[in-house]
Amino acid sequence: MGKRERKQHDGAWGLEFGDPDQVRIIPDDWNPSVVEKKGLLGNLFGGSKPPAKVDYQSIEHPMDINMLESMEEFLAKSPEALKSTDDIGWTLLHQQASAGSVSGVKCLLKHGADANAKSNIGLTPLQIAKGLGWRDVTKLLSKL
Repeated sequence: MGKRERKQHDGAWGLEFGDPDQVRIIPDDWNPSVVEKKGLLGNLFGGSKPPAKVDYQSIEHPMDINMLESMEEFLAKSPEALKSTDDIGWTLLHQQASAGSVSGVKCLLKHGADANAKSNIGLTPLQIAKGLGWRDVTKLLSKL
């Protein structure tokens, strides 16, 4: 879809969907200090703009934080899940690395995930995180 067509599309919906070539993982106006006071939904609908110097690359996504306890429980009950792979050979560690989840990667490593596991095309979780620009996950996995 070209710029003109995207503008018409956005106008028809009454929303600005943004540049499709730039993936936003968290809303532009998400700020952890505001979320704590007003809640995520309160911030999404009318929250103030975050400070200009917030390093979003180093902030964990709220879903990563909220899912950590259930991930711990799941791995305690199903440790074999650490070695299972999907159709493209990705382990849970590949998936968490691709999502940029530092807490998820730490949890999986703590439970014994193989940081050197390779996908069907030979990619490790580190290579995936690095390729996607996840600085903190790359730093974590590079230490192993």
